Amino acid sequence: MFHHPLRPFSQTTVLIVDDEEFNRTLLRLTLEGHFRVVEASGGKTALDICLTNPPDLVLMDVMMEDMSGYDACQKLKQHPDTHHIPVIFVTAISSPEEENKCWQSGGMDILAKPINAPTLIHKAKALLTLKLQGDALREMAYLDGLTSVYNRRYFDDYLSRQLSQSRRNQTPLSLMLIDVDWFKKFNDHYGHLAGDDCLRTIAQTLKGSLMRPLDIVARYGGEEFACVLPDTDPKGATHLAGNILAEIRNLSLPHGLSSFGHITISIGVAITDSTTLQVDELLAIADQKLYQAKEGGRNCFRMAA
Repeated sequence: MFHHPLRPFSQTTVLIVDDEEFNRTLLRLTLEGHFRVVEASGGKTALDICLTNPPDLVLMDVMMEDMSGYDACQKLKQHPDTHHIPVIFVTAISSPEEENKCWQSGGMDILAKPINAPTLIHKAKALLTLKLQGDALREMAYLDGLTSVYNRRYFDDYLSRQLSQSRRNQTPLSLMLIDVDWFKKFNDHYGHLAGDDCLRTIAQTLKGSLMRPLDIVARYGGEEFACVLPDTDPKGATHLAGNILAEIRNLSLPHGLSSFGHITISIGVAITDSTTLQVDELLAIADQKLYQAKEGGRNCFRMAA
């Protein structure tokens, strides 16, 4: 039996894709009150939405002017960031050949027009349940066992995907590498159990400081953490780094071997400055800035100019 808590349906998002406004309105009125609803008037717009703010389910019309539902679905299934999103085709076409095209392009169900509202709601909830269970399983596999934030494996994958997204949209992406100051001394003096508790507290404090859905914190290794901050410019990164430093200081976790008398952190910040910056280059810059923060007295951050 699956015990991991799932998001309620009211917090899931269904994307309606149809080039007829009347059809979109009918579907939206049927779905509102059960799910969050967004709309796209064509396949190309739908693909952009799915890459930027991925929905949990797509209701896809077949015959559209800019791109057929078949082609849009195939593109969704071919992309690593969207292949897991279930698609229900909503169509007036009922021939076996056309139905086969729906399955072959990656659709998980077909609904014939005119839509029966209870059937639509039932099928949407069934597919959303499967999708949410898959999301939860993936998240469990990607969580650090000690701190319950994302692990290094997820971080590597997420940073790569978000950097690609940053290139496509030509938007900034900020990366923070965070190190707990004098943690080895803390561990040796207070013991490993206290060290584990310290890391858990810091991890959850970092997680709580990130307010946007796409911002994540991960355990990078040992006493190091990393934050990936899509669409964050130097001003935003500066503000957040200052807040994080203050929140860790305000924990007032005693550290008798620190010159500050309590647990502090150092932060190195790198920000994408061009569409050609690679993952390893971004990490190297953040690591260099982290080193400068530690050399500069710790309990501070340094950012690439």
